[in-house]
Amino acid sequence: MRYLIVLLAMILVSASASAETFCKYDGPDISDGLNLTSFTVEGPDDIEPGQLITIKFNLKNSLNTPISTDDLGVFAGLRLKYSDNITLGESYRNKVISPGQSVSFSETYNVMDKGVIQIWPSYEIEVGYDSKIGPELWHACKIEVCPDYCADGKARHFLETDENGICKYTKETCEFGCNNDNTACSTDVRLEFVEEATYTFTRNAEAEDCFPYLTMSWSTNREVDSTISFRKFGENSWKTVTAYQTLEGNEYVQKHNPIAFEANATYFIRAKSCSKLGCIETQDFNVSTPNFMKLDKIRTSSGFISWNTICQDNVIPAISLYPTNYTIHIIMSYQKELPNAPWETYTNSTFSEQHKEPFQLDDYKDYTFYMNYCDKFGMCARSHKYSFKAVPEPQDLNAFAEPFCGDNLCDTGESFNSCPKDCQSGSADSYCDKIADNKCDPDCKFGDPDCKSYLRTWILGGVVLAALVLGYLYYRKKNKIFIEIKHRHHDPIEHEQKP
Repeated sequence: MRYLIVLLAMILVSASASAETFCKYDGPDISDGLNLTSFTVEGPDDIEPGQLITIKFNLKNSLNTPISTDDLGVFAGLRLKYSDNITLGESYRNKVISPGQSVSFSETYNVMDKGVIQIWPSYEIEVGYDSKIGPELWHACKIEVCPDYCADGKARHFLETDENGICKYTKETCEFGCNNDNTACSTDVRLEFVEEATYTFTRNAEAEDCFPYLTMSWSTNREVDSTISFRKFGENSWKTVTAYQTLEGNEYVQKHNPIAFEANATYFIRAKSCSKLGCIETQDFNVSTPNFMKLDKIRTSSGFISWNTICQDNVIPAISLYPTNYTIHIIMSYQKELPNAPWETYTNSTFSEQHKEPFQLDDYKDYTFYMNYCDKFGMCARSHKYSFKAVPEPQDLNAFAEPFCGDNLCDTGESFNSCPKDCQSGSADSYCDKIADNKCDPDCKFGDPDCKSYLRTWILGGVVLAALVLGYLYYRKKNKIFIEIKHRHHDPIEHEQKP
């Protein structure tokens, strides 16, 4: 109980210490028969916009006759930045103040902006057939709401207010940016990621090609110089691109111009940021690049195969691609699984949006075909397999697409588990293979020994668990010793009886 009382006393002392009396007047001062006997304005230390101030005062009728208030009654006058006057907390309106009677006023005001505030007690009373308002700026309380603050890497220190009541500041360039409260320069000398790096691949809407373009972003707590480095799987040399940054709040967001990558390939990507405090970098991202080049509106009959070639991702509307060089591989369906399947090939090129290749196929026979094709920029792709029955009338084949294991392309529906010929270990194939191959599998949340962050998590978890176990064993041992000592202390002493 004693500790609770001490704690409450400390809280009360702290609360009272944080409040400030900006102005205090104990009177007396008489105006129009009303005696100002007290006037106080209180609020928090280092007041800033969004905080409350409290205005209190008392007026007493010092005459032998009643005083009648008018429409405004008893109120506080308020002037912001030396602008026009406004009224606050109109009370005791259209009432009579008897001789010797006192009227108490109390009101709070939410400070909305920086600058000078002037507050004074006031009233409106009836004088004959007219009304009269109390003296302007009567014992006015002047408050400068000019807190120091920090923005855009510069701290502002209050200097003075000008003739319009506007705050004037001196500026200080912060070596390490603003602090988390945006009140001053930061004294934290750590360089760290605020938002971890994320990446995505899309086609470039401003380019005519269909390469997958990398877009990567992350943010730091300091102004930095940043780069993105990447290398293709199987190659040793890294390529580096410089990033740029924008200041958003307290975060330095790192961005870069889109980078074209080869489709259907595996890359290692990392981001790095450096300042005078040192450098930080991400782990290596192991990514499999998509291929946005696709066949569309595939139709066939016993006399032809036709299609469109498009570039399409999930973000930007598709565009048509041409010219296109292509090779069609076709076989009767029952032969496609043979060890040396006799695929027939037809190579050609077309320079129109709609491609059409004449074929003479036997009616009502089952065929399977797929296609390799490239655009004029050297971007190449392979279609799915399409199995169909040749009929005289044209038919749509889009619904007949199926993955093709063994074409060196990791298609949707294939993985390292189902088709290791096409999908490498550690690739983004919706399967966590947990193989030690120096590639952090993006499909693994836990278990891949190549993912350093996961390994650190397991090690940290093991250390914490060991510490808890040791702490528990130490507690039990200490408690056991205490119980034994206590038990010995209370053992009765047997006194030898004298004969």
